[in-house]
Amino acid sequence: DELYFDPRIGFKYLAKEDLSFKLSLGRYHQFLTIANPEDETWRIIDFWLGITEEQKAPYSDHYILGLEYLSEDNWLFRCETYYKHFENLITLKQGQLFTEDESGARFTPFNEFYPTRAYAYGLEMLYKKTAGRLRGWIGYTYAETKKHIDKHGWYNPKYDRRHTINIVGDFRLIENLHFSTSLQTSSGQPHTPAIGRYQEWQVNNDPYMPFYGFTEAYLVGKKNSERLTPYFRIDMGFKHKTVGKILKIPYERFFQIVNVTNYVNALNYQYRAKVNRRTGETLGIERAAVPMFPTLIAFGYRWSF
Repeated sequence: DELYFDPRIGFKYLAKEDLSFKLSLGRYHQFLTIANPEDETWRIIDFWLGITEEQKAPYSDHYILGLEYLSEDNWLFRCETYYKHFENLITLKQGQLFTEDESGARFTPFNEFYPTRAYAYGLEMLYKKTAGRLRGWIGYTYAETKKHIDKHGWYNPKYDRRHTINIVGDFRLIENLHFSTSLQTSSGQPHTPAIGRYQEWQVNNDPYMPFYGFTEAYLVGKKNSERLTPYFRIDMGFKHKTVGKILKIPYERFFQIVNVTNYVNALNYQYRAKVNRRTGETLGIERAAVPMFPTLIAFGYRWSF
């Protein structure tokens, strides 16, 4: 057993009745780590592992400075800036699920880990209106996160997004009938680009069953050195609140359109050889975006008990 010292302190200074400043400092330890491959496109389940006795417990130091203004008209403005430093992190070494040696094939879902350190900093601003016929908020975030492992040096992890804007609005058309809309746009997520293609030949000189063949693979650039196209999405909808005539149970009817503009947001890229169809000459590689969901329409009822 080991005792950890996690000092934390927070101040809030009320400059006026409607204006305050705050400062927060603290150290935070964590004794679990995610064992999922870092660059996986689909993540259905998070695999969590406890830190072993040989591994130092990961920790982070947080520094947060902010201000908050609340007006008499029920609108709020908040601005925060932060810096976070991380040590003793670990990153899964992405390897093959099955490995072969003299004893045969072995299933190895969890490989070794890279020692990792990281830092993050950013600025968050929020304007929010909480009363009146028109309600909603506008939020902007500038953020940067960087990780370091010996194999790749410093790089932006997949979840890093430099700029993010969120706009949400709710307008009461008539009694109990509301129109709502939301807009979200952000910088594209980092990804590792493919820069070339090569063939790996396999030869089996068995006199009874000779085999000659090859597999194709891609040469990749520096880790997460490029970004996907910017993310953009607009949703719109209507909702009507009422009470059932027989059972007197409150319920809500809604109609919603997701991704109104049918903007193609890239989940990832797929690559293939680019070939001149007339001559058969290989011209390099080309890519196409794997899209997220298109325009969707949803409608239904919600009951409150």
